[in-house]
Amino acid sequence: MRVVRLARLREIAIVLKGKKPSMTIDAPTDDALPYILIEAFGGKYKAFTKDPACVRCYRDDTIVVADGANSGLASINHNGFLGSTLVAVRPDQSKVNALYMFFFIRANFKTFNTRTRGAAVPHLDIELLLDLELPLPSLAEQERIVRILEEADALLRLRANSDKRLTQTVPAIFFESFGDPTSNSRGLPIVKLGDIARIERGKFTPRPRNDPAYFGGPYPFIQTGDISSSGGLLSNWQQTLNERGIAVSKQFPTGTIVFAIVGATIGQTAILQVPVYCTDSIVGIQVDPKHAYTEYVEFVLRSRRRLLLAQAPDAARANLNLVIIRDLLIPLASVDAQRDFVKRCAEIRHLETVQAASRQRLDDLFQSLLQQAFQGEL
Repeated sequence: MRVVRLARLREIAIVLKGKKPSMTIDAPTDDALPYILIEAFGGKYKAFTKDPACVRCYRDDTIVVADGANSGLASINHNGFLGSTLVAVRPDQSKVNALYMFFFIRANFKTFNTRTRGAAVPHLDIELLLDLELPLPSLAEQERIVRILEEADALLRLRANSDKRLTQTVPAIFFESFGDPTSNSRGLPIVKLGDIARIERGKFTPRPRNDPAYFGGPYPFIQTGDISSSGGLLSNWQQTLNERGIAVSKQFPTGTIVFAIVGATIGQTAILQVPVYCTDSIVGIQVDPKHAYTEYVEFVLRSRRRLLLAQAPDAARANLNLVIIRDLLIPLASVDAQRDFVKRCAEIRHLETVQAASRQRLDDLFQSLLQQAFQGEL
């Protein structure tokens, strides 16, 4: 391992805290620049300002999230005004390559994210950031390391773009086969959901709901957040029930569509890959195979979510009831056409599994390269 000088970030960079502008506009002008928020880390800007009191940031600054659950997340290559929940780490480029410093900060995300300040809202520990020691080889050596890391990072971005295109394939296949399910553009027969499926509400009666006496056993138990994070196929959960818990809950079998009926998750859906117990904020939909395929119905429900939220009365927004769900109108394609759609979906799911394994290998490689880079081993 080569021996290189260590330098604290405070020796080679300054940190600037963002500020909220007096006003923003939703389109750029000759004198208005992007107002950088975490949502803009992907390079798409939705807010612009020309408030001279705001803090400028430049493309060589490393932008770091300073508040909230994503504290420590880093981005680079932004030219505009710095958001109030962000900080800019501006390098002294006579000492450190801007991208070299960015990759170093990015490599320490977990350190920043798990050692925050504040109880209710986590805040980036600026002193921790400034006191981190960065191996500081020559600028030429830094540039060599950056080239290697950029090549690996480019592979990760290519994989992410490929994954994104693949997730768009199932909707494209559905629209090609059946048209728009919200407008029923192909004029398919319309049925009520309750006529082709058994619909039951989950159950969990203990109060308070978090009473530990009911949890910690071997039985999977899901809430609406598990549906949100499932990607449409639910096989993971955050909680389990014991024997006492399952006595006051309701289990749905593999293949059931779980449908969130409360709060911000209303209308989100997933198909169970294993039997699970469900809370009463979830409805289980068991499709009659004589009429429809589960995957077909789940996609129609997923596509209807925005319409359901827009049309539901205020009371229903807080808590959809079984009558509303049973009366949902579903365009019903022929069983043969549905079967072909399900077969193609299965092929896409297989590709997603293969790509997920590839993505994990690439991520492991990149993390290994980061570790080697800042231990003088690359």
